[in-house]
Amino acid sequence: SAVFNTSMEVETIVIAENILTQERTLAAKALCTFVALDELSKPKKCPKLIDLTLEQQQIQEDAKKRRALRLTHR
Repeated sequence: SAVFNTSMEVETIVIAENILTQERTLAAKALCTFVALDELSKPKKCPKLIDLTLEQQQIQEDAKKRRALRLTHR
Protein backbone atom coordinates (compact mmCIF):
# COMPACT_ATOMS: atom_id res chain seq x y z
CA SER A 1 0.00 0.00 0.00
CA ALA A 2 2.65 2.51 1.05
CA VAL A 3 6.24 2.91 2.18
CA PHE A 4 7.23 5.28 4.99
CA ASN A 5 10.63 6.05 6.55
CA THR A 6 11.33 2.69 8.20
CA SER A 7 8.01 0.89 7.77
CA MET A 8 5.59 -0.19 5.10
CA GLU A 9 1.90 -1.04 4.96
CA VAL A 10 1.04 -4.16 2.96
CA GLU A 11 -2.46 -5.23 1.98
CA THR A 12 -2.90 -8.97 2.52
CA ILE A 13 -5.74 -10.94 0.97
CA VAL A 14 -6.43 -14.63 1.74
CA ILE A 15 -8.65 -16.60 -0.63
CA ALA A 16 -10.16 -19.99 0.34
CA GLU A 17 -10.79 -22.43 -2.49
CA ASN A 18 -13.05 -25.48 -2.50
CA ILE A 19 -10.90 -28.08 -4.24
CA LEU A 20 -13.94 -29.99 -5.49
CA THR A 21 -15.85 -27.09 -7.07
CA GLN A 22 -12.91 -24.65 -7.46
CA GLU A 23 -15.17 -21.99 -5.94
CA ARG A 24 -13.14 -19.20 -4.35
CA THR A 25 -14.19 -17.13 -1.36
CA LEU A 26 -12.57 -14.19 0.39
CA ALA A 27 -11.40 -15.61 3.73
CA ALA A 28 -9.54 -12.63 5.16
CA LYS A 29 -8.29 -9.19 4.27
CA ALA A 30 -5.85 -7.18 6.38
CA LEU A 31 -3.53 -4.21 6.32
CA CYS A 32 -0.23 -5.24 7.89
CA THR A 33 2.56 -2.88 8.95
CA PHE A 34 6.15 -4.10 8.81
CA VAL A 35 9.32 -2.35 10.01
CA ALA A 36 12.56 -2.77 8.07
CA LEU A 37 15.47 -3.81 10.31
CA ASP A 38 19.23 -3.82 9.77
CA GLU A 39 21.69 -6.51 10.89
CA LEU A 40 21.53 -5.18 14.46
CA SER A 41 17.71 -5.23 14.52
CA LYS A 42 17.55 -1.44 14.39
CA PRO A 43 14.98 0.28 12.14
CA LYS A 44 16.37 0.79 8.66
CA LYS A 45 15.28 3.29 6.00
CA CYS A 46 12.99 1.75 3.37
CA PRO A 47 13.46 2.45 -0.34
CA LYS A 48 10.73 4.63 -1.83
CA LEU A 49 7.75 3.04 -3.57
CA ILE A 50 7.56 3.75 -7.29
CA ASP A 51 4.03 4.83 -8.19
CA LEU A 52 2.96 3.31 -11.48
CA THR A 53 -0.69 4.26 -11.77
CA LEU A 54 -3.15 6.83 -10.45
CA GLU A 55 -4.91 4.02 -8.57
CA GLN A 56 -1.68 3.10 -6.76
CA GLN A 57 -1.08 6.75 -5.90
CA GLN A 58 -4.58 6.93 -4.35
CA ILE A 59 -3.94 3.73 -2.38
CA GLN A 60 -0.72 5.26 -1.05
CA GLU A 61 -2.51 8.50 -0.06
CA ASP A 62 -5.16 6.47 1.80
CA ALA A 63 -2.38 4.59 3.62
CA LYS A 64 -0.76 7.87 4.66
CA LYS A 65 -4.07 9.03 6.16
CA ARG A 66 -4.46 5.74 8.08
CA ARG A 67 -0.89 6.07 9.38
CA ALA A 68 -1.43 9.65 10.54
CA LEU A 69 -4.59 8.59 12.37
CA ARG A 70 -2.81 5.61 13.94
CA LEU A 71 0.08 7.80 15.13
CA THR A 72 -2.29 10.25 16.85
CA HIS A 73 -3.69 7.37 18.94
CA ARG A 74 -0.36 6.15 20.28
